[in-house]
Amino acid sequence: MNFENQYLPYENYVELGGKMEKAPFNILEFDARRKVDIRTRGRLVNLKEQNQCVKMCIFKLIDEIKKYNESDDGISSETVGSYSVHYDKKNTKEQQKKYNDIIDEYLSDCKLSNGIPYLYLG
Repeated sequence: MNFENQYLPYENYVELGGKMEKAPFNILEFDARRKVDIRTRGRLVNLKEQNQCVKMCIFKLIDEIKKYNESDDGISSETVGSYSVHYDKKNTKEQQKKYNDIIDEYLSDCKLSNGIPYLYLG
């Protein structure tokens, strides 16, 4: 699968000290990018180059998403006979707040070339 238009290319991720392999990175970068796109109403999608704040935001979101996914809670069902466990990790309001806090921290002062803030809601 080809992951195009990444806000944080894998090479930049590694330069920032990221240690993940490329395949899991691509999936988490996509998830992080979607979170940013939702908060910015898609304003960054067509930019040719992302600024440093966006790249750092994605880097921090990837770390937070990875941490959350690796936590051992979220078991939705467990069967004893023919043992099986099912995980259902839903983003709780608390977890979503963590993601939003990261986005706010890194993107609150950023503006498009026309002066519209990335996080403008109007």
